[in-house]
Amino acid sequence: MQHYQRGVPGNTSHLKCMLLDKPLPRDQVRAAHIWKFCTQGEGLGAFGLVKTDLSNPRNGMLLCTAIEEAFDIKRVCFIYDPMQQALILHVLDPDLLNKRVDPTGTHPETFADLHGKPLHFPAGANNTFAGPYRRILGFHARVSFERAVRAKWITEAQYQQFQDYLTRSGGPDPEREMEDALDELQKLLDVIDDKDEDGDDSDDDD
Repeated sequence: MQHYQRGVPGNTSHLKCMLLDKPLPRDQVRAAHIWKFCTQGEGLGAFGLVKTDLSNPRNGMLLCTAIEEAFDIKRVCFIYDPMQQALILHVLDPDLLNKRVDPTGTHPETFADLHGKPLHFPAGANNTFAGPYRRILGFHARVSFERAVRAKWITEAQYQQFQDYLTRSGGPDPEREMEDALDELQKLLDVIDDKDEDGDDSDDDD
């Protein structure tokens, strides 16, 4: 994914995770879709996108395997901070906090160290935002927070604080901006999650 400039000069065997921002062996960094490839683009219209945007680099992130796996099953999410103009990691599952994110042992950072840290990506032309699709990540964050409440990782009050933050920040609040599409998107997401549990999804090869 050249779009995010995650190569390591002089070292083609390594890539930099967009969150850890340190070199890792290529097999420890995954290029994964945000809106999953198995949807074939279904549902993207609710975000103002078209099916071909499924293959847009902005529908992906380069993350070390531990972070990507946690994101995929909604134990972590990314929330847009308009003050920093950055996408910030939020760790929802407390069981992750003391776990190291680098399986090679080279880097000592844990999930707790990266909680509240931004994704790294270059600005677009004329300093425009060129990172991962914020509206899809906003939807993912909403669903992740709902799951966190059900799993008792967070309280209802913390979930409400998240909703209030989205409203105040003017960030991608799917409940406000895509109210009519939420039910259909949730149904689609449930189908995707069922496929994941059955081992049918193959985003690892993105």
